[in-house]
Amino acid sequence: MGRLLELKAQMVELDLSEFHYFDELLLDLKMTPDLEVPLPRCFLRNWTEQQRLKHTIVSNILEKQRANQTTSSVPVLNLEEAVRLLQASERARQGRIRARFMTELVQSERDGRRHTWRPTHLSLDQAAIQIQKVWRGHVQRRIANRERTEEMIFLGMIPAEPPGPSPAQLQAQQVSAGLRLIQDQNEEEYRRAQLSVKQSVLRVEGTDMKETLQDQIRQWFLEYRDATGRFPDLPDEEDGGSAALFAQKTPEQVGDL
Repeated sequence: MGRLLELKAQMVELDLSEFHYFDELLLDLKMTPDLEVPLPRCFLRNWTEQQRLKHTIVSNILEKQRANQTTSSVPVLNLEEAVRLLQASERARQGRIRARFMTELVQSERDGRRHTWRPTHLSLDQAAIQIQKVWRGHVQRRIANRERTEEMIFLGMIPAEPPGPSPAQLQAQQVSAGLRLIQDQNEEEYRRAQLSVKQSVLRVEGTDMKETLQDQIRQWFLEYRDATGRFPDLPDEEDGGSAALFAQKTPEQVGDL
């Protein structure tokens, strides 16, 4: 262990880095690193950790709701309280029906007055007073509608936010779209780098690979000539062609092709 630490310290002093790269050494030795290459992070569409965290949060919320539902007991009403509750509900229902009927009645009266209206000659002051009345009524109705809406929102009878995605959801969608765009860019860059490395390896080792293949084919021909006294014919395309010469076969097996 001490020798390994000394070697590590010497390599740090030599490379001036805590990390060491043996790409050139492996390339010179024509060795392939036996490593498990991790999946690039840019390819991960689903973040498992975030999904697990969200699932845990949702599970905790559901468990709390179940616990609250089990602990909350339904109050038991006696006969008098049940009758009083039913009477209050019935009075409220009748009140709503009466209010709706009065609203329709007032609206019908307004419509009748509108159809029976006849133009009259008013002075300038009377016309200004009429316009002021109409405008003040319009302003008061707007204020009343706004206050009624605010009260309904405060009581929880209508949603506080309009239907549609919230600002937080829109921001999350924008962030997701930005991350997806970055992932696509990283994927395209990875493919270009992979093609560049492949071309570089072919350019650097192409000549050596070609010579190795030529020597292997030549060695097959020589072994076959030494075994049979003549040079072999290349196998047909149906039998694999010249690729059959690279299989692990003896000269006699190649002659059978």
